[in-house]
Amino acid sequence: MGNKKPTFLVIVGAVSERAGSIMGKIVDAGCKIGNFANDSVSAGKKAIGLSDKGSKPTVSEKKAQKSKEAKFRSDIAGAKHELTESEKIRTKLESQLKTWRAKNESLTSELDQTRKQLNETTDQRNAVKARTVALESELADARCKLDEMQSKIAKAMAIVEKNEASVEEAAQNEDEQMSENVEIVEFVVDSDQKPELMVGDEVSEQPIVKLNDVESANFANENDKAILTKALSDLVSQDTSVRVDAAKAIAGIEHELSASILVGHMKDEPLAVVRRECIKALGTLEMEEGISVVEHALSDKAASVRLAAVWGVYRLAGVESVSTLAKMSCDDNEGVRRRAVTYIGRLGDQIGPSANVQYRRVASVLMECLNDSAESVRKASLDSLQAVTGKKMESISTDQNTLESLIEQWRNWWQAEG
Repeated sequence: MGNKKPTFLVIVGAVSERAGSIMGKIVDAGCKIGNFANDSVSAGKKAIGLSDKGSKPTVSEKKAQKSKEAKFRSDIAGAKHELTESEKIRTKLESQLKTWRAKNESLTSELDQTRKQLNETTDQRNAVKARTVALESELADARCKLDEMQSKIAKAMAIVEKNEASVEEAAQNEDEQMSENVEIVEFVVDSDQKPELMVGDEVSEQPIVKLNDVESANFANENDKAILTKALSDLVSQDTSVRVDAAKAIAGIEHELSASILVGHMKDEPLAVVRRECIKALGTLEMEEGISVVEHALSDKAASVRLAAVWGVYRLAGVESVSTLAKMSCDDNEGVRRRAVTYIGRLGDQIGPSANVQYRRVASVLMECLNDSAESVRKASLDSLQAVTGKKMESISTDQNTLESLIEQWRNWWQAEG
């Protein structure tokens, strides 16, 4: 479209130039006509004897006159022909001029339309930019709100985890206090129990994991390697408290060798207090290598070890530990029975009525535990029944009559369930 206007101007210039040329020829022809008229007047005067000199034209003058007349006629004819051609050209150029004017108007209209569309596009682009800025602002606000919600959720989860840890710690402390007297009796009565070794005695065989295994292993940091190396050495100490502390230290090192060290040491550890700490460490590490040893510890002669093993199985096997926990609800030790029943309740949302076969078996076990001779076990059974079934009879009270009333309500419910 940019090359159209120059072409149009060239055509207009050419037409103007051609018209000027034609006008020049017409003026020239006019001059010749004037000269011819003057010559004709002079010739007339001479013809009638009115010559300025009073003489007749000579033959040469007549020839010159005729020659001029012929040339004049030729010039007139040429001028007429050129005038005719010029008219044709003018007509053709006028037609072309109209065509170019029409094209020019069309192009001008297209240009205006394009400018209008460009303006509309610019407006749309500005509107999109404004909307983008608004959306970015809204997104930033949403992110801030999301961060606030996540922060609140994290705080709430931390509180929940802290409460759960507190409950767990309280339960463990209560169970351990209950089993301390049992440990003393076990240590004295169990003829197969090795006594705590005195200075100079051998503690056990060398653990499966050697010191050079730890030295050659890869660790997240050198501090973990140093702690595990020292703990491995301390497990063969003659001091019971040192071995207990070593097991606790290993529980804090999440490394594949940690479980292997504890598993190897459990084979020959003579004291229940150390075996219990090893089982607790395996439960804390939550590694598959420790499951078989923890399950084996459920039949340990020491109630304190079995107590730790119940927790360990719950931690390592999750809902798959329900059958094992149900068996442990019949243990000889009250603390072991109560802990087994308690952990069944904590798995309640995973063994609810939707899992019908397992649900009825677990509910049956808990109903049987309502007949336990220990009040603490009966109370724990009521809590677990509520967690597993989702039903709630009444708030549990320490009042003996209220406790028996609740147990009776659950028995009636179970009978109705068929």
